Amino acid sequence: MAATYPPLLATGVTDQGRFDPFDLYGGESDIVTDQGEAATGQAIRQFEVLMRNADGKLVPWTSAGGGYATGLITVGGQPVAAETVTLNGVAITFRVTVTGTGVECVIGGTTAITASNLATVITNNRETFQATASASGNVVTLAAEDVGTAGNSVTLVEGVADVGFTVSGATLTGGSSAEDTPSNNAIGIAGQPLDAAATNRWFPYFTGGIFNHQALVWPAGFMSLEERKRAFDGSNIGVRQVL
Repeated sequence: MAATYPPLLATGVTDQGRFDPFDLYGGESDIVTDQGEAATGQAIRQFEVLMRNADGKLVPWTSAGGGYATGLITVGGQPVAAETVTLNGVAITFRVTVTGTGVECVIGGTTAITASNLATVITNNRETFQATASASGNVVTLAAEDVGTAGNSVTLVEGVADVGFTVSGATLTGGSSAEDTPSNNAIGIAGQPLDAAATNRWFPYFTGGIFNHQALVWPAGFMSLEERKRAFDGSNIGVRQVL
């Protein structure tokens, strides 16, 4: 999966006096945008490659034609040592320093650092948790390891006293089988992230243009430029390697 970039298009420069440039576009072309409606409970990451489900709603694209179950952990408040968050029945214990007992996550100096540490722990133990994770600010986005409805059974329980530390639900949600999706063609790229819990499901997305394939968020393991080009067959989007 490509690196997670800061939400520059959505909210501008996030840190005063700081700007992290990257090449979103892969060549000169007419950039076309539209507004689309995401599936209920579906988290969307910025610059994530999109497709439509059987209801015509936007969901993250997958080459298998199904959808990955997703969820969120919001580190809106700091955990304290020995508190836990449990994913797929396995507890992650927050520590000031690692003790070597079980799966542990170091509490960072800020909620964003704690979220980043937590995402790293989950992804490094993806087979145990049956999920991968990425962090943007203090929000950790979870995605089931495998495409399909099985990901909807991955449980999520928070055991942190601070009311700002929350999870999106009792399980990951939104996983779908290939039979639930009419096509596995990618049709767009998310211009803004969307929280799974957001009540307004409409958000802007790109429907045309030439993009740097390395700046986009793809399904895990889908790394080849040629595969990524084929994903957009039949659409007005092209992807290239930026030299």
